[in-house]
Amino acid sequence: MPYFCLLPSLICGCLLILEDIRSRRVPRAWVGAGMLAQCAALVVYGVSSGRPWGFLIALGYSLLAGVMQWALSHLRTGSLGFGDVTSVAMTAQAVGWFGFGVFVQWWLIMGVGGLVWIICWSGFARLRKTTQGFSDAGLRPVPFVPVIVISGIVAIAIG
Repeated sequence: MPYFCLLPSLICGCLLILEDIRSRRVPRAWVGAGMLAQCAALVVYGVSSGRPWGFLIALGYSLLAGVMQWALSHLRTGSLGFGDVTSVAMTAQAVGWFGFGVFVQWWLIMGVGGLVWIICWSGFARLRKTTQGFSDAGLRPVPFVPVIVISGIVAIAIG
């Protein structure tokens, strides 16, 4: 039953994946709406399950993840955008409901999955550039929201 209360983050995350792959941008209004809906769902579920203040813990994990991702984005300018930071905060709100172990597991999965995704995406961009003659195929940034959201789903599923 606790998985049903995560539907706002799942739906918003899937929409953000599609938008990030399509246009390489993450609409902050969508992230904000997803976070508000997720918070409301966690409050309702928390009250009904005897954890009325559990949503505050999830918000704390969201803030922690957002700050960590923001710090990582400043290590190498241009590597991660603010859309990635806000997407991490939204996903962390859902992951944080399940505790610190799942939160750490999510970061590990995101790190390994991110490396694999970047290698695959770069190879695909190079292949596309050589076969179709696109001059900017290798210059477009790698969409990272799919890694963030899918890692969250995997961490919750196995955690």
